[in-house]
Amino acid sequence: LPMVPSAFALKVRKGAEDQWKVVARLLTDRSTDSVVNACDAGREGELIFRYAYQQAACRAPVERFWVSSLTGRAIQDGWRALRPGERFDALADAARCRSEADWLVGMNMTRAMTCQTRAQGGDALWSIGRVQTPTLRLVVERDREIARFVSVPFWAVEVVLSHAGQRFMASWTPPPGCTDDAGRCLQQPVAQQAAERIRRLRDFDREHLFTLICPDLSVVAQFARVDNWQYRILRAGTPGPYTFVLRASQQVPRRVQGDKRKTVGVRVCAHPISQALVAELGEPLLACTAFLPDAEQPCTEGYEFEDLHPGQLDLLVDGGETNHAPTTVVDLSEEPPQLLRAGLGDAAKLGL
Repeated sequence: LPMVPSAFALKVRKGAEDQWKVVARLLTDRSTDSVVNACDAGREGELIFRYAYQQAACRAPVERFWVSSLTGRAIQDGWRALRPGERFDALADAARCRSEADWLVGMNMTRAMTCQTRAQGGDALWSIGRVQTPTLRLVVERDREIARFVSVPFWAVEVVLSHAGQRFMASWTPPPGCTDDAGRCLQQPVAQQAAERIRRLRDFDREHLFTLICPDLSVVAQFARVDNWQYRILRAGTPGPYTFVLRASQQVPRRVQGDKRKTVGVRVCAHPISQALVAELGEPLLACTAFLPDAEQPCTEGYEFEDLHPGQLDLLVDGGETNHAPTTVVDLSEEPPQLLRAGLGDAAKLGL
């Protein structure tokens, strides 16, 4: 120890000699003016080609075929845009360095640890790897965490809400100081107070409609499954006065999804206050339209809501008077799209 070869030699794998002779003959044939490297577009693909090029002692100039898609059009475009092979020398060097580091760390550390333990009376072979050993540590640490885990009671508050005819569960987020590292409430009185407060607010309006307000379509795509046809409609209606019902992605907890079709309502608002709030928070808002008791139109004056619910609101932002008309609700969870509610947004703009 240490075992450090002066050079890393290559050897054709047993059983592949006949195929290698065909490849080597083509690489070194006098009629070969140039070689196109069409291996995988990545570090390992680059290294495989460089090994073959080195083993065959090829001297022909190299061009790189680089595509990430295997569609017919992508392949044709990549073939028309071949790049000089030397542009990928740094990628090849990184791949070769990684490969040789795997060998050096694995051989030397395995030998060193095995010799050390056997000198102390052991007889096991200790296998050490550059990637293997850190990965094993992650598994062991996680296993120890599970073994040390002690269950503790916690309290959650969930509310059944509805939007555009879809029912889903929303969960209460407890305040700091009463939670564990996972954000679960450990103090029953705090959860009970939150539940009672929600009950009082819900008594004012049992037809609340909730949706997720997102800053842009990239965030919408995190919480909903968006195909090309859905994206075209979303792009035409955002930002704007539209609410879209989409199939929920795995990012959305089950308790926030529609109870039957696993859907989620999303919006991208054009109002600058809504945009500023979601930008500052860095995550979507669960929002609803505020209706006063027995009112046919939603409340657009903040002081009216504050007068009716004194001391029960954490924050009231008065953005001025807005349009009373509700948003236009479109169901995009299945094809074809369906207009669930005509509102402020023009359905014709979406092609409906």
